[in-house]
Amino acid sequence: MTVSLNRGTVRIQLGAKNNVSTDQIRRVVTKSGFTPKQARVNVEGRLTQEDQALVLTVGKTQYPLTPAPSASDKWAALAKLSTGEPVRIEGLLVSEPTKPTIIELTDFEVLPGKSRTK
Repeated sequence: MTVSLNRGTVRIQLGAKNNVSTDQIRRVVTKSGFTPKQARVNVEGRLTQEDQALVLTVGKTQYPLTPAPSASDKWAALAKLSTGEPVRIEGLLVSEPTKPTIIELTDFEVLPGKSRTK
């Protein structure tokens, strides 16, 4: 973990098998006396669909995806991928009190060499 008080940022890098949720991280940050505002994420998972919406599935957690305003071309390419495709998503975690946490997609890559689940 890297903390920069001058920039007001915390960088946390988790291992592949780590199952810490973003809610747990937000609670720790808040308990430490800080107010979390946003989280930029780079996360690997599988592309799935839920009610015709694109979703990133990471273990048992599902994050609905939405395109960032500047990423419409990336969104169109992502939408063409098959369900179960292993991907790395970059984006902004958007969390509102009464809504599920979503990832606002800014970029992605298909992960080569990873087995697909059908």
